[in-house]
Amino acid sequence: SFPTRRSSDLDNWDAANVEVKSVAYHPKKPLGERDMSFGKVIYIERADVFLGEDGTHSDAHFRGLTRAKHVRLLWSYDLHLVSATLDEATGEPTELHCTVDVESAGTRPKKGTGTIHWVADCNAVDVTLNLYDNLFTVDEPLSDENKAEWLSFLNPKSLVVANGKVEASVLADGGLGFEDGEQKHFQFTRRGYFCVDKASTSAHPVLNRTTTLRDSR
Repeated sequence: SFPTRRSSDLDNWDAANVEVKSVAYHPKKPLGERDMSFGKVIYIERADVFLGEDGTHSDAHFRGLTRAKHVRLLWSYDLHLVSATLDEATGEPTELHCTVDVESAGTRPKKGTGTIHWVADCNAVDVTLNLYDNLFTVDEPLSDENKAEWLSFLNPKSLVVANGKVEASVLADGGLGFEDGEQKHFQFTRRGYFCVDKASTSAHPVLNRTTTLRDSR
């Protein structure tokens, strides 16, 4: 779960119940499986939540969680929004109260239901993320047309430093430290490819995004 993550408290899930699921590393390639825990508190992306009163998003293709539509949690259950706690100053949600449909496990999502990724609080590791993007906002900043004002095309978001949470399974095989000089690589669902920064330690993991993926729910 990435920088704009929001915690979701599952009202119908017992805090003492931690469910361990065996899930594939890759949806199509036989790269093995890892254990992933599911618990009462999970983190999801802010971009996957819309809190308009009538639950209708202006984008007809939006398949995230709304007051009117549920979503499927990847490898898990259908998630339904009950209520949201908002920041008084910004109006942004800080916590969601939801329920899960335990009967939906192992079933095919209903037509039109979006599927989103998540990480449980009991299975989450805090990381610093260097989100690199294109240095310029145009393809050819030094072309005859652009070179006189090439500095104006610098992308102010070419590097965004943010905090996020990732699965504890990324700590396997030596963790996220760079102490041994090994450059570890990861692909995160719907977010792109990352490598371990040279400043990363096991106590304070730092990951660099090397390329993005086209978002496809």
